[in-house]
Amino acid sequence: APSVGIATHAMAANYYGWVQTKGPCACLTEGTVVAGKSVMPSATTDGAITPFTATGEDEEYVGICVEVAATTEYSLIDLRLK
Repeated sequence: APSVGIATHAMAANYYGWVQTKGPCACLTEGTVVAGKSVMPSATTDGAITPFTATGEDEEYVGICVEVAATTEYSLIDLRLK
């Protein structure tokens, strides 16, 4: 299923919460993202983003990396989810 947004804090499955869909957002990073380049959801780490690779129809564009952080840290992403 496509992403609906980024949770602003950890929440249990049986709770309601707010998710962000546009604008600057701290996102868990997997791999080496590059400032100014597109990112997509990680296929291996839940809740993380990874560099965008257009290798098939399943890839989902999340936004643009604004500020880079190391893998397992939080990068600043300009979200552009629909």
